[in-house]
Amino acid sequence: MMMSWNSSTRTAVEMATPLFRAPTSQEREWLDKMQVWAEDACKRPDSKAQELMTWLHEHIKPGGTWSHERVIIFTEYRATQAWLHDLLSSEGFATTGRLLTLYGGMDTRTREQIKAPFQADPAVSAVRILLATDAASEGIDLQNHCSRLIHYEIPWNPNRLEQRNGRIDRHGQRADEVKVYHFVSSTYHHRRRWKICQRANWMATWNFVACPQKS
Repeated sequence: MMMSWNSSTRTAVEMATPLFRAPTSQEREWLDKMQVWAEDACKRPDSKAQELMTWLHEHIKPGGTWSHERVIIFTEYRATQAWLHDLLSSEGFATTGRLLTLYGGMDTRTREQIKAPFQADPAVSAVRILLATDAASEGIDLQNHCSRLIHYEIPWNPNRLEQRNGRIDRHGQRADEVKVYHFVSSTYHHRRRWKICQRANWMATWNFVACPQKS
């Protein structure tokens, strides 16, 4: 007889439970310390997030003053998006409607309520940063006043990259050039020179950190 997943899980837990004992007071202390360390680490930006903050301070909020530039930051995972939202908020990027999020599961009306201010003129609409998952990579036009896009996480499927880029690299783009960014390690350029020597034709297909694309 087939058991349901929940029934199977319950059975496994019931069978495994007697094999374990309650943690000792010292083990509880270690677990508490590990939890504190984990929670503290979650609040700190890693090197990639620090680079993102630096870029935003240079291009979106230079000198502490909001520019008219806009950017879309794509993540692959909702958890990453939520984490970035908290970091951006702590850096002052989420004040007065400057930061919006778009993710899967939103109804059409909510998506349009996010799209409308991002497509509106920056002189009248405060939003400057859109945090989006791949739910925003298809069927949404965001090119009116945005020509910069950052791939914070790279999907396995390269078609998704093109779908993301297509949100702003499309008919109706007003900028002379669309700039698409992604992150590489600090040794990337050194390794790239070596690879060019070894496999020049293959390297010709790689992207750079900033990839200007003519509209």
